[in-house]
Amino acid sequence: MDPLQAPKSKFPIPLRWLVPGGLLVLFIVYFSLTPVSIELMAAPVFTLTPRQGYFVRKAGHVIAYAALMFWFGSRYEAFTTRRMIALGLVASGIVLESVQGLLGYRHFRFSDMAINAAGVALGWALVSLRTQNFLRKFFRR
Repeated sequence: MDPLQAPKSKFPIPLRWLVPGGLLVLFIVYFSLTPVSIELMAAPVFTLTPRQGYFVRKAGHVIAYAALMFWFGSRYEAFTTRRMIALGLVASGIVLESVQGLLGYRHFRFSDMAINAAGVALGWALVSLRTQNFLRKFFRR
């Protein structure tokens, strides 16, 4: 090996993919397990009715899990790999929701599990479209 040439990384996922995805995972885990809610974050700007707060929370679940599936699914083209990513995300949604049930300030809801899975399905649908090529071109630079 040439001493002036840097060794090739054996890490399967480049850090430019892993770091933003990892931050997204940490963001979801943090907001799933802390007493901070979207209503508390939005309170200084505008007031939500209980019904509006419900729909904003559910939309947040869908967007978060769709973003995770899209991000990690964009890295892999193989169907089996995407399926494993999707199953892992659905399982993580179930685990986080179960942990919420153990906390005194969060609630366990089956509907949140289903909505998380719907977000994963939406992310898979988006990654199956041509939109994945944008991310690949962007991160090749």
